[in-house]
Amino acid sequence: MGVTTSKNWLGVIVFVLSVGALWCFLTLLQDKGYPNRSRHLVAQGTLLGIGLALLVMSNSATSRACFCNCCVPDGRNENSFYETATLALCTALYS
Repeated sequence: MGVTTSKNWLGVIVFVLSVGALWCFLTLLQDKGYPNRSRHLVAQGTLLGIGLALLVMSNSATSRACFCNCCVPDGRNENSFYETATLALCTALYS
């Protein structure tokens, strides 16, 4: 028995964790004065890479589409990434 018995729920769990890792990674990229920034970037990048690999392995099309939707900024304002990610999260959880 693992985290879940359904590939779609595994996709949702990995999607949520991967979006969190992506947010942290992008925040660290912007904040040049963060202490131990390079170590945190390596850790968040590794977590993001593992999350993406699991997202592909889970074969959950909805979760993959929602993650791809999060990665494409619409350019309206500086918070558009977070708004898009929230919308994609709601889509993944309620589909």
